[in-house]
Amino acid sequence: MTSAQVALTLIFIVGVLMSVPYAVFASRHPRQEGEPLGSRRIALISLAFTGIMLDVGLSAAMFSMLRPGE
Repeated sequence: MTSAQVALTLIFIVGVLMSVPYAVFASRHPRQEGEPLGSRRIALISLAFTGIMLDVGLSAAMFSMLRPGE
């Protein structure tokens, strides 16, 4: 692996970790039907979405860096 691939892998892990706070919050505070989302839940959803989009972009970048035959 090149240093660029190592850096992309580390950033990918950070992107995965960005979705953990929402998963923990959602499991501890389930949303009741009719209850508004609330600012904390919206912020955590935004953080998780950003992490997922970061991971999708980095996955594409990592696959584009592969040489033929790898």
